[in-house]
Amino acid sequence: MFGFDNLTTELPGSPTSDWDDFPASPGGSRRPAVRGRVTGRIVEWKNKFGWIEPDSPISHPEASRKGGRIYLSQEDVAEVISGVGAHVSFYVYADGTGLGAMLCVPSDSSAASAPLQKKAKSKPTPKPKPKATPGRKRVRETPLTGKVKSWRGGFGFITPSEPIEHPLFTGSLFLHKADIDEPDKVDVGREVSFYLYADPQGLGAEQCTVLDSDGSPMDTPVADSSSLELHGSSLLRAKPKAAPGGAAPGPSDGVLGTYTAPRAKAVMKATPKAKASSTVPRDNDLSRKMAENPELAKRLSAWMFDLGG
Repeated sequence: MFGFDNLTTELPGSPTSDWDDFPASPGGSRRPAVRGRVTGRIVEWKNKFGWIEPDSPISHPEASRKGGRIYLSQEDVAEVISGVGAHVSFYVYADGTGLGAMLCVPSDSSAASAPLQKKAKSKPTPKPKPKATPGRKRVRETPLTGKVKSWRGGFGFITPSEPIEHPLFTGSLFLHKADIDEPDKVDVGREVSFYLYADPQGLGAEQCTVLDSDGSPMDTPVADSSSLELHGSSLLRAKPKAAPGGAAPGPSDGVLGTYTAPRAKAVMKATPKAKASSTVPRDNDLSRKMAENPELAKRLSAWMFDLGG
């Protein structure tokens, strides 16, 4: 069915109801002008558009515009047409400037006589309501709030925020695990939102949602590396180097808890090759030679600090 939701009385000749014999919405400023197909002959063509002269006069307020001819765009040609002089079949639309042709085909084409097949309008699928549990009857259609009084993993009880005026109300409401959106978040004292129902056993809560401290549905927080805290020995972190003087690092260094002083490291000292009593000839030009020969300096340093002797 063609929709005319946006039509106004400012478009003369436009239909006020749906037409079964007109294709889907032309789009833009186009509006249906004539029911069913119309025939005519192409009298002029200019590269990407042309003009059609209808076989019989068309009764429409815009029919006298454009010299009584019907505009045809190349985009509205649905099948191969021989050219000027071809007899064609088409639907007529109006756009405020005159009449135009759409879905234009040769008049002897099977599409010209085939019944119009229009796509049915897709209706939005309504969101299915939660399946009602046999024996239950919802008491209110507005959600209530309360706190979990007790919880045993599979069921528990809720204390509503305000007393409920109902003959079956005893001060608390039954809550089953199947009636909770996220059962893992339920805990004693947690605030929840729910709908009230009644069954032969009494009053209960269904479609229960765990709320955050501000009354909004609680989301599972995502841990961020910048906000991690140190709890005992459960989180290992690299210890920062001790500050000069052996001062213990504080919270500004990213460490919480008891500080353990690092073990004293063994200091490696150079072992001279010659004993103190032995006389070693001194080379006054050693510094100059080492500066001029880096490889020699490197080997000499390795020999002096060789712990293996």
